[in-house]
Amino acid sequence: MKRNKATLWATALTLSASPLLHYAYAQSTDDEIFNLQPFQVTSNREEGYRATSTISASRLNVQLDEVPVNIPVMTADFIDDTVSVTQREALEWHAAVEGKNVRGFGTEEFYRHGFQHLSDTQGFLIQRMEIVRGPTAILSGPIHPGGAINVITKQAVLDSNFGEARFQHTFAENHSYGNIGFDINAGNLGKDTDYGNTMAFRFTGAYQQDSGRGAWTGNDYGAGLMSFRWRPQEETIITAEYYNYKLDSDRTDHMAGLRLNMPTDSATGFQKPVGLAAREQGYSDIINGANWLGPDASAPERNNEFIINVNHKFNDFFFVDASFTRADRDLDFINMMHGNGMGTYQLRLKDGAPAGSQDVDDYLIYRRLGPSRLIGNIVDQIGVMATWIPDFTENSNHKVMFGYQSFEQDKLLDFKWYKEIGTGELWHSPVEISDYPRGDLSYDFSLLYEDVHLDRQEVNEQDTLFVNWTGEWLDERLHTMFGLFNTDLSQNQTNFGTAKEVHDSSKTLPQIGAVYDFTEDFGMYASFTESAAINSNQAPPADNADFHFPPKSGEMREIGFRFDLLDKKLVGSLGIYEVNQTDVVSYNSETEEFVNLGDVESTGYDLDIFYYPTANWSVIFGWAHNDKDVPALIASTGGTAADRNAFASPPNKYSLWTKYTIKDGPMHGVSFGGGFKLVEGTPTERTVNGTTYRASTPDRTRFDLFVQKKGMLNDDVEYYVSLNARNLTGKELINQNPGLGSGIAYGWRPNSALRYEFDQDPEYTVTTGLKW
Repeated sequence: MKRNKATLWATALTLSASPLLHYAYAQSTDDEIFNLQPFQVTSNREEGYRATSTISASRLNVQLDEVPVNIPVMTADFIDDTVSVTQREALEWHAAVEGKNVRGFGTEEFYRHGFQHLSDTQGFLIQRMEIVRGPTAILSGPIHPGGAINVITKQAVLDSNFGEARFQHTFAENHSYGNIGFDINAGNLGKDTDYGNTMAFRFTGAYQQDSGRGAWTGNDYGAGLMSFRWRPQEETIITAEYYNYKLDSDRTDHMAGLRLNMPTDSATGFQKPVGLAAREQGYSDIINGANWLGPDASAPERNNEFIINVNHKFNDFFFVDASFTRADRDLDFINMMHGNGMGTYQLRLKDGAPAGSQDVDDYLIYRRLGPSRLIGNIVDQIGVMATWIPDFTENSNHKVMFGYQSFEQDKLLDFKWYKEIGTGELWHSPVEISDYPRGDLSYDFSLLYEDVHLDRQEVNEQDTLFVNWTGEWLDERLHTMFGLFNTDLSQNQTNFGTAKEVHDSSKTLPQIGAVYDFTEDFGMYASFTESAAINSNQAPPADNADFHFPPKSGEMREIGFRFDLLDKKLVGSLGIYEVNQTDVVSYNSETEEFVNLGDVESTGYDLDIFYYPTANWSVIFGWAHNDKDVPALIASTGGTAADRNAFASPPNKYSLWTKYTIKDGPMHGVSFGGGFKLVEGTPTERTVNGTTYRASTPDRTRFDLFVQKKGMLNDDVEYYVSLNARNLTGKELINQNPGLGSGIAYGWRPNSALRYEFDQDPEYTVTTGLKW
């Protein structure tokens, strides 16, 4: 299909370099036209589960089947139907994602509108999520080899007025929680002109109160998103957005890594601190991929983010786009320090129990308040990009993007240590392990005083110059993309008073790919991309103050196929990949040496299928296979030094979701469906002093059902009500990092690992709301 320059320009300007403009869908009608003279763009709300376009691959809105990168998209309808309170919950249904791990590698932070995002996002605020599988330097900030998760939140829409109010409440055997959401868009606040109204404002907010859920209890959090859009002239659009997120929570119902066979201190009768005992035994971390000794925590979080974007068209072939964003985040942990024996759980044998017992019922749990840690982050990001649509031949369509991105993160870790007064004990009343998840938390801060105050500051910087060229050839059967990025990376640390520059390097990264359509129904793609990130946040000792870490380098090779069969009823893709990471350096505090952990590899494939047996019936299926090959030296660090997380890389993950809607008759507007997910257990092993230790996280299954009714109260107001039964298998840790596994792992000894697991309660969620 041939497209004229006006169509190309419409796509580029309206859904172009700044992600703020990418998905400004009209919410009031399905096919509303909003006008950006001298051309018009059709804006659909993108109802249903399948999206057809993406911006995360090249910063321009392009069709998914024209991109040589595998980018699944999760739509707002899917997030709503799965009752995903946060972005993490929605991602649990995607086969290639575990927590924040994509294809076996960590993804740093989430991204929002192409910029690094420091907090979770309420599901009600999300328009869509794009999962970029594989590294790409097109987004702002560090990108790691597995890829990135780019969240597109709801934005102000010009020339349209609409709104939504929603209430949800969830019930379970031992907990309940409720949340409310409100969304309103006023798109006619300015002057009416030949090119439409000049001003729009949108407010979207959500609040949740939680009496105990997943890894956190006592969750009270709210998020507000204000978006303002101004079109002072036909060729210019200015968008400003403010995002506020607040979380207050107590973590009380998940323990990872307690070992029943840890040495006991003869003077107190308690186990030795796990970190100390582990070091005495010659290894440093514990089962489940988590060395959190004190999951009991109060963790208030405050996050403020501001984005401003200016987009200006000079002519039909050239426009520029500039964005600035600042994120300010404070996160305060109490009782969550690692490996030091303070702020921890301790196990103690019951009176009369045999020494060294492996019977979980022979132990009591004691809890103790430890130090607090305040994490403060300020991240400033700038993105400036120009797009040129060259006037080549009539039968070829090309776009050239070039620009500059700046990322600066100022991170402060402020440690406050607490100590017992005199000989007073701070151990709290013991509880039976079987009663643990609902144990009472009551700390008496009057018994504490501040003993030591330390701080550590990191300043991470990344500056990138890039050029990206997309083209179409051979009567639009061949789509090509070529990008080149020059990235300067630096890190400076002030570590407990000692200033160090630990990183300073420059990398040039390519991003190359092509798609060839053999027929209208079948195509093939291939791509090669590279990434670079700061190597470590572990500062060397003072006598190595001049040491510079090299950057971690990543690369991905992928070949894949896309198909559209059965008269477009069966649509899917298969991607086969290899991801490598090199130059991973970690500092060993015991030997005071820097260790190169070697190459880290991840290979596998992803299969994504959308099947529409009828016009009323949708089926989504995903299968992700990963070889989870983690070198022994990486595994011995728990995967923390490298981005490769052994415990969040299941060999196979399967997900299935389906929905059927009745569109005629007395049950018109009723939908029902559900989903099933299977995550295979992740075996791992390590060798310490000649002895091999093996462990495994268990298989996890999840089964959900839902029924929904939509209808019209009048010509302008739509209502909806739904009931979701979630996690009916009782095996999923909803809203929990899957890398942590579940429950207590105990009996860590050669060639075996026993487990004591807590089953997560099934949940039942009622949702009701209005749209107008």
